[in-house]
Amino acid sequence: MATFKIALVVATLVAISIAQHHHLPSFAPVAVEHHHHEVEVEEHHHAHPKYEFKYGVKDEHTHDIKEQQEKRDGHKVEGYYKLVEPDGTTRTVHYTADKHTGFHAHVERHGHAVHPIVLFLASVVAEHHYAHPKYEFKYGVHDSHTHDIKEQAEKRDGDKVEGYYKLVEPDGTTRTVHYTADKHTGFHAQVVKSGHAVHPVHQQVHQAVHIPIQYHH
Repeated sequence: MATFKIALVVATLVAISIAQHHHLPSFAPVAVEHHHHEVEVEEHHHAHPKYEFKYGVKDEHTHDIKEQQEKRDGHKVEGYYKLVEPDGTTRTVHYTADKHTGFHAHVERHGHAVHPIVLFLASVVAEHHYAHPKYEFKYGVHDSHTHDIKEQAEKRDGDKVEGYYKLVEPDGTTRTVHYTADKHTGFHAQVVKSGHAVHPVHQQVHQAVHIPIQYHH
């Protein structure tokens, strides 16, 4: 038993001596720090604009006969506007618009002009009278959720028609079409684009992470 105790003491002293002469590496635990930075990211979300409408007027008494149809799917708009002139001919304007090619209109005229006929047979006179066409209308749509914002106004007095059509594009700019028409000069349109395009702003957020480092003593 005495021999075992002596051997155990010697082994302990040897272990202490080795530890004093040879420095063993020690590892200090290092906490990992995560820094979260709150960054405000401003993004513009536009709902996909999509609609379709059609309306028409047919008044035989005032000879006010017209119709319009339009549909939109995203950046693409297409439609037509049809009007019966006082002479009986029909004027149709087909138009398209998108953000790549802009606004385009194609005007067509159909039918034959009909003029009043006066017949003199003995003392009988047959005359055709056309009521003087005169009207004025205006309508508008303002839906901020679908970004559908447009309006149109038109007035007519006899053979003269004038009006405008205004539409807010998906990029925030406003397209306005002013048009006039009469039996002498025909149909004329002027397109005006105003405002500045607004595009979504995207920002990248970087996160800083500290990696633990081992220290040797």
